[in-house]
Amino acid sequence: MELEPELEKVSLHNSNLTIGPGPNQIYPSRLLSRSLDGASVNMGQHSGVVALMKREVPHVLGVHAVAHVLELGCADAVKDEELIDEMLTTSQEGYVHYAGSGKKRLTFETCCAYLGEEGRKLLSLHGIRWRESSYRGTINMLKTWRARCTDLLEEARLEAGMLLGPLSSPELFVKKTFRKKTPDGRGTDKIFKIKVLSYQGVQGGAEMFKCQYQTRVQEEESFSKADILGYLIEDSNKKDALMASSAGKLYYKMTKYSYVKTLHFWADLCSEGKILSKTLQRSGVLISDVTSGVEDCLTNVQKLSSSPGTWMKAFLTDFDAVEGRLDGIELSGIEEGERLYKDMLRSVCGRVRDHLSERFVSLLKNPILKAACIFEHVRWPSYETAKERLQSHGDDEIQTLLSHFGTVFDYAGGSRDSVLREWTRLKMEVMKDDNLRMLKYQELYERLFDQFSDKDNPRHFYNVLLLAAIVQTIAIDTSICERGFSLMNNLKTVRRSSMGKTLLRLLMVICSLGAAWKEPTQIPVTEIIEEWRAQSARGRYEGEAWSAQALADLQAESGSSNGGGGSGGGRGGGGGNPMPQPEDGRADVDNHTAGGLFSWLGRNQQQQPAGHAGTHLGTRMLDAV
Repeated sequence: MELEPELEKVSLHNSNLTIGPGPNQIYPSRLLSRSLDGASVNMGQHSGVVALMKREVPHVLGVHAVAHVLELGCADAVKDEELIDEMLTTSQEGYVHYAGSGKKRLTFETCCAYLGEEGRKLLSLHGIRWRESSYRGTINMLKTWRARCTDLLEEARLEAGMLLGPLSSPELFVKKTFRKKTPDGRGTDKIFKIKVLSYQGVQGGAEMFKCQYQTRVQEEESFSKADILGYLIEDSNKKDALMASSAGKLYYKMTKYSYVKTLHFWADLCSEGKILSKTLQRSGVLISDVTSGVEDCLTNVQKLSSSPGTWMKAFLTDFDAVEGRLDGIELSGIEEGERLYKDMLRSVCGRVRDHLSERFVSLLKNPILKAACIFEHVRWPSYETAKERLQSHGDDEIQTLLSHFGTVFDYAGGSRDSVLREWTRLKMEVMKDDNLRMLKYQELYERLFDQFSDKDNPRHFYNVLLLAAIVQTIAIDTSICERGFSLMNNLKTVRRSSMGKTLLRLLMVICSLGAAWKEPTQIPVTEIIEEWRAQSARGRYEGEAWSAQALADLQAESGSSNGGGGSGGGRGGGGGNPMPQPEDGRADVDNHTAGGLFSWLGRNQQQQPAGHAGTHLGTRMLDAV
């Protein structure tokens, strides 16, 4: 079937093509970038989404979502690492053991109450992709490790038919006798017979008993319940039966020295990944956040190979190397576990560094993304010691960006001839002013957008800031979209599966704007009332209070008290004052305000005067991205 002549002309490259009605129109030819996951349907070189878009809009960038890049790099780094795999498998077994049985969960809660650790929940580590979730699951395992081991030992004791267990009453231990083996320094063990005399109460978080050596001297010594129970298990002929039960097998795995120490290391490693992951998933994340965040993460991961992290320090402090016990629980395979751990530590830290460096370097090898990093002022040469080098620094990168985004730059009223001159003056002004130089990346450009973006002022930097604004609209992650999916799943649950699209959309809007509307003055009351009245089908709002004049008076009063009632928030499409729209629907761009980009990206985020037709570029570019 042949298309009509008018339809044959339609393409993304046609600047007259629009998507969406009224002031919310998007001009596809003004698209700057697409951030996607690494699936071939998205990033395929020949028929992927980005490749097809580039045929129509050549300057569109396809960026592999940086949060996904981090997770893929971390997964590759620990792949086939035996000790890590064993730790994750054992942790998942520790979750599954309780997840499918209400009775076992009840005994676990009883054990937590006995140990004074009420309120503990069980989290899974299986199938978790994000570092933040992995960190939470690991910390949950560390905080519940003692309770789980105690409960598993109690369950195994009942299966094996032993009389005493970790939850047995202290009175049952009194008058019991046990044997203790002590090296005599000549390659043999000396065995002492010890009798429990009395219960001393809880000391230092452990139940203590007064015991007496059955020798001539009859020396007395205090032992904890865990120590006595361990000696009793060694003396009994039911140790093999105890360890052969399902709970006993899991107890053995969870009390291996290599497992416990690797779990503490994994918590430290996930802690560093969590910080970077949260940075990369933040709304409005910038390229500068990626470069600085990755550098900090790699530095801290490298430190873990030589100095213990927070959780490892806690393990080294609490572990009794003489008795081989942690929290009163004896660990097995200490010497072999320490050797395996040291080998794993060197390997994993090096592989994490190598894999993350490789993946993010390949991401930033894109000449446009690499050039976009030139606006990071912390990397500029010093004004005092390298002034000549500072003057020419980044000129080639600026030309690269101008060449690539020239269509959008010209559309926003930029002058290519003035960019390099303004770029040189901007670098000098920033680097010689301590107040500006010490600002963070986002704070610096927010101030520049607010105070130095007047096109008519020859001392300002309109053109180079326009290029910086374009760079800041490059989408490099998809987390904000995925949070929308998560919110939708949380609202439309199995019990609310018949919820309609309209109600779901309204609830999602309320939840997403809820944080910004905690301050009552930020709620656009007048706009809500006006729309509510306009949508009335039965004319029930025809009273004087709902008249046009009354609403106008209310709007004027609200505008004088809270600045117009716009919703609060920041950049990234998730809040902030709404960008003003042209009243007549024109596609013009106010070349004195960069199409609203400066006011939208600036610190003040103030609306322009009524009737200003200067925001279509910002709306199209930022919504389209």
